[in-house]
Amino acid sequence: MKFFFEKNHYFHHKNTFDPKDLEAKSEENWSISAITFYLLIDFRLMHKKILMQFFNSLGKYPSGECIKCIPAINSARRILIVNIIIMTIIMWATNSIALSLLYLIAPFTGTLCNKILAKSQHHGLENKKR
Repeated sequence: MKFFFEKNHYFHHKNTFDPKDLEAKSEENWSISAITFYLLIDFRLMHKKILMQFFNSLGKYPSGECIKCIPAINSARRILIVNIIIMTIIMWATNSIALSLLYLIAPFTGTLCNKILAKSQHHGLENKKR
């Protein structure tokens, strides 16, 4: 997973200070219902990450643009396969679909602190554009 992050982190920041930089001007939804989901289960983030992982393993970004880095595509495929294997083992060992789904949902629970840190990390970037 570290390799995939290192190879793709550049793309995450390639538009920093650019008019196309969605992250600098992104606005999280801070409504009461959104904060409640951030405290419990962030279904929007879960949907986005699962979709992104699926598309990356096919060699594409969710936008449809092709990923040119073959090792990154292979890494995305390995991550997807490993997660499927882990979920299958959990389901097989416990005979519980619920525990297998908990493995899938766990990274997306209690994301409020992450949202606050991400917002503070990019705070003011929109004012620093050249």
